[in-house]
Amino acid sequence: MSTQQKEAMSRHFIRMAREPEYKKECTQERNSAFLSTDVNLNGILDLDEWICFCKKQVGNISRRVGVELIPADEEHMTIQWKINQFEGKGGISPNDFKKKALIDMKLMGKRV
Repeated sequence: MSTQQKEAMSRHFIRMAREPEYKKECTQERNSAFLSTDVNLNGILDLDEWICFCKKQVGNISRRVGVELIPADEEHMTIQWKINQFEGKGGISPNDFKKKALIDMKLMGKRV
């Protein structure tokens, strides 16, 4: 990740932490991306749906921060998919997203 990308993401996470309205917009955008990639409509993203979601979300965040971000490769997306299944339902659920978001905010907060 370039310095420009890191700085843009840092500003994004700072805004998320400080501006409730911005965080709400980002959450709604993420939820919309979840729903549009849950093609089998079971409320859980299987691996293929997760990969589509990740690519869509990287595009969303890129537009939001004004810097082109590159999605992780599919091997890393697969690892993310496996380790973020906190509810153990065989995929990523909305509650898994909430837990992941809290962890991400804590991790990014320590970097800024």
